[in-house]
Amino acid sequence: TIAIDTFDYSDAHWQYVMSLIDKEYEKVEKRIQNTEINNLSVFGIAPIPLLIYFGFKFNDKLPADVFHARANNLPEKRFNWVDSDKNEKTQYSVETIRKTKSKKVLLLLALSDYLEQDKYQNIIDNDDFHIYKLSIKSPNPKYLKSKIDLNTFKYEFRGLLNTIQKDCGKNCEIHLLTAIPACIAIETGRIILSTKDPEILVYEYFNGKPQSVITINKK
Repeated sequence: TIAIDTFDYSDAHWQYVMSLIDKEYEKVEKRIQNTEINNLSVFGIAPIPLLIYFGFKFNDKLPADVFHARANNLPEKRFNWVDSDKNEKTQYSVETIRKTKSKKVLLLLALSDYLEQDKYQNIIDNDDFHIYKLSIKSPNPKYLKSKIDLNTFKYEFRGLLNTIQKDCGKNCEIHLLTAIPACIAIETGRIILSTKDPEILVYEYFNGKPQSVITINKK
């Protein structure tokens, strides 16, 4: 368990919590190597950038079940998935909004809410960014219902990272702005490969504007 009583959103506190995640990963990795653990059950509640970092550290090499808290469920069924056979599967869409000759890429994950230009204008004001978006038809906080939707997201996100590198080169720099559920954030981090993917700057909103708070896979 990684637990903190308060979080003040200062640069020092982001780094402090990341160091706690690093230490916890080292403990778990040793226990896995000693065959004390063969699977992780992950329940995440934290600022989205930290959940992405957590997923990156605990990566997809470690077997894990990532659970999603559904607010409209009874407390005892809060982390239960809906039967995918009885639920319409989510259709994800990938959009290339702008292509340039820059090495900077703005990647939007718009699943829990819309991310239109007014929400990221200050990121692109001074640079000529490529812009890509992974989204759904009607973004909303309750869209994620079944595990198949989670697995489909992982497939689509991995494919988009590959496309970005094909279009922009392996030395590009990705700026990641998200509106996503907690479990999607964790799986986003788990999909990012330290040996393959570029440096990724993760943003959080402060006073209505996105600011870079964490760098993942720093080169």
